Amino acid sequence: MRQFLVSVVVCVLALPLAASEPKILVHVWIDQLGSESYEEREAATKELERIGPAAIPALAIAVCSENQEVARRAKRLLDRLRPRDSSSRLLRPRLITVSYRNTPLLFALADLKARTGLPLEFPMIQDPLRLITCETGEVPVWEALDLFCRDASLRELIQPELETLHTGAQNRTYAFPPAFLTAETTPIVLVEGASPRLPGSRQSSVRVQILPASFPGHRVWLGTGEVELCLDVTPAPGLHWQDSPTVRITRVQDDAEREGGAGTPRIEQLDPVFTHFGPRINRRNGLAFRPDFSNGTTAPHRQPNPRIVRVPLKLATPSASSLKRLEGVVVGTVLVPSQTLIGITDLEQNLNRTFEGPDGFRVTVLSIERVGDFVQLRVQSDSRVLWNGRTNNGGIAWPEAPRNEASSNQWHARNAAGQTVPLTGRFLLDLRSNEETQTVVHQLTFSHSSGMPHSLHVVGPKREVVEVPFRFENVPLP
Repeated sequence: MRQFLVSVVVCVLALPLAASEPKILVHVWIDQLGSESYEEREAATKELERIGPAAIPALAIAVCSENQEVARRAKRLLDRLRPRDSSSRLLRPRLITVSYRNTPLLFALADLKARTGLPLEFPMIQDPLRLITCETGEVPVWEALDLFCRDASLRELIQPELETLHTGAQNRTYAFPPAFLTAETTPIVLVEGASPRLPGSRQSSVRVQILPASFPGHRVWLGTGEVELCLDVTPAPGLHWQDSPTVRITRVQDDAEREGGAGTPRIEQLDPVFTHFGPRINRRNGLAFRPDFSNGTTAPHRQPNPRIVRVPLKLATPSASSLKRLEGVVVGTVLVPSQTLIGITDLEQNLNRTFEGPDGFRVTVLSIERVGDFVQLRVQSDSRVLWNGRTNNGGIAWPEAPRNEASSNQWHARNAAGQTVPLTGRFLLDLRSNEETQTVVHQLTFSHSSGMPHSLHVVGPKREVVEVPFRFENVPLP
């Protein structure tokens, strides 16, 4: 009995130590990143990666270490751990419970669309009033859709190209860019007919699934072992998913159990006519010149499906008919609204000093002065102008309108006591831009009734990198 009580006491006393052990070990392993022994440096790197996002604050400090090896390895670890941390926070799936018993199909589809928020479309349902039954527990949205389609004998129609919507007049010289769909706004079209469950990852707010071997977007170069498979990467609405994600392949094993790897993307050859004449893009007004002598128009009528991501692979067995395993990670970016981008304290002491924010965003406080009952701040902000290029099936580039996300930023000031100083006016004084950057000078007017502004914070959308892992088994090759 005495031995039992001693064991209990030891365990209880050890709880606080165990809770603080990761924090203590983080600093121990960070110090070991600069060890003279390569084995010890590698062991410390693996341990910090195992600890995961909890090590991020200490690593963020370690990147400024005077020891170059510590700084280099800390930065490399941050590049790995930050997307993992962002993914756990931003890609947390929404859970729903589906319960339809002898419910007309049309009513069930309308209810499922309203509850999930997915852009469902079902224009070709032959018998919309037939009764269906589908009951699930609490599951992620994408899993709920897959189970519903299984029980309702529906399948998703996925096409490699989509129709574009034109936004303005066009002629043979100039045309306004079309309104392109994004991965979030592309309709999910459901049609009659059961189909096998596609291999995929449906446990986060981004669904990743590999398309069937019959999908026309797959490509095979016979005898070379080179294939290009198409993944369907579909984000849930409201995630602010940015198009053009990349895929990092970690394992390719064919049906002969031989290991392959990631392939090299092939650059398509442009038509000689279009190579000679264009494309020519006027980035200042968003117009594009693209002669198309085949149909007498300058604007593309179709666009690539933004949900489809092409993945080149190099197979170890060129004659393989399937993949036993295909593993990797989809790396994308999410635009997170209402984030603090830059914080400047003690404004009067930091005049004409430039503060760096994410994505090349910079802010400089040029002047601060009191005018009557108001305080006027003259601030300069520099930001990148983002352009997205689209291509049609002929490889012809087409521009989207430029996006300057810094224009939606908000400015908040606080006095020395930390209280909010109300913003009463924001006036544009100067605007200069080129193809890459935009410089804006604003005059911010604050009410002096709350005191002099002591700190200035810029709040706006911030890009964060996220990762969606996937693992497919027994994948038929085209």
